[in-house]
Amino acid sequence: MRRPLLLILILLISEIAICQQTKATSFEVRFKPGYQGLSQNQIVADITSSQFENFRLLNTRITLNFDNGFDIILLSANELQKLGIINTVSGYQPDFPPNYKLPVFHINQSGQVAAEYPVSKNVKFSRVKR
Repeated sequence: MRRPLLLILILLISEIAICQQTKATSFEVRFKPGYQGLSQNQIVADITSSQFENFRLLNTRITLNFDNGFDIILLSANELQKLGIINTVSGYQPDFPPNYKLPVFHINQSGQVAAEYPVSKNVKFSRVKR
């Protein structure tokens, strides 16, 4: 009895992990003038192995800025549903909170993605110590 239950649990967890990845057809890459760096294929591979779904909104495309010299435009959840890429849009928020500012991202040569969030006076631990 325990083995089938464990197998079902493992399959559910792996399905959730797969669903959370950002699919290659769910965003666009836009290079800034004079860009010289990672190839588009490498950027797509790095983005799809990362989790950017928390930044996707229900009805609005979102531009994520990378200090490497390119932007990623996330298609809205409704667009993805119309394209058949996702089945449900119930988990996506319609907008970010009023004072929320998107971070600036960076991808290093090994494909790791980092985010730099702006300092906010409204958040307890985001102040720069002097």
